[in-house]
Amino acid sequence: MEISIHSLLEGAIRAAGTVAVIDVFRAFTTAAVALANGASRIVMVRTIEEALALRDAGIGQICMGEVRGRAPPGFDFGNSPFEISGVDFHGQTIIQRTSAGTQGIVAAGNRAVRLYACLAGHRRGDRSRHSVGFSRLDLPGSNGRDRIETNR
Repeated sequence: MEISIHSLLEGAIRAAGTVAVIDVFRAFTTAAVALANGASRIVMVRTIEEALALRDAGIGQICMGEVRGRAPPGFDFGNSPFEISGVDFHGQTIIQRTSAGTQGIVAAGNRAVRLYACLAGHRRGDRSRHSVGFSRLDLPGSNGRDRIETNR
């Protein structure tokens, strides 16, 4: 097995085979919180316009993300795990667009297997115990199988 380590969007574009995109700050932690709060799937996209168009087309019910740290106009939530920590997303599809994490996932393209990882605390308020969890990700254009599968 050969493992290559690359950085940022250029690395995601160059990556081959199984790709793991690690964003330990907000994007994937926010996604993990949304899934823990009942979201059925998350569709990660490159642009604000794509996110809003997918919601308008009925692909998802919630737009979540940021541009320069703020929720874009028309988005339901920003890119904050705390902001959505008490939101019940049961059965809803979320469309997520961020400036870093989701860009890396989209830049990785249509690999056979794409993984995302985040750093999340084991218990609310416990900053001393963290883990990195990987989940499988399928993106738009995958014949209706757009989803992030959690390892819950």
